[in-house]
Amino acid sequence: MTIFELSVALVLAQTCVAEIGFQGTADECLVMWEVNKRVSALRGRSLLAQTKLYNAYWRSESQRRRRPYVERLGRSGDKPIGWPRKLRWDRYRDRWLLYVRSADLFVSGKTNELCPQAIDYGAPSEIPKMREKMRRINCLGGRTLQWYWALGGGN
Repeated sequence: MTIFELSVALVLAQTCVAEIGFQGTADECLVMWEVNKRVSALRGRSLLAQTKLYNAYWRSESQRRRRPYVERLGRSGDKPIGWPRKLRWDRYRDRWLLYVRSADLFVSGKTNELCPQAIDYGAPSEIPKMREKMRRINCLGGRTLQWYWALGGGN
């Protein structure tokens, strides 16, 4: 992988933490990255630009101040600066490294699509921007922290 690809993969892994924390699965990270990749192609943006535009963590200074450790998570798996004192990093380290490995595989094109019809995602409390043209779909058997949406009208 090039240095740029390594950098993109790291931002993808960090974004997954920003979206679902450490409670989710690497497969859910993959589905979110797939959606951002599809949308980036439709909008003529790089995957990195689309990811940073779509995710509230990267757009919001207040979110970054509240969880500064997210953008300080690194490839080494060392505890990031700003990690909450009350949480033991060793309980989260392996999940973090799994997200990084998964992002590396995704950026290298070595993963299969897990939810090819999804074109949007968000927290259950969020309504998709084109809600009248969208329908909620189950990705990964519906065991996800985000909700996923496809074109096709009605919820």
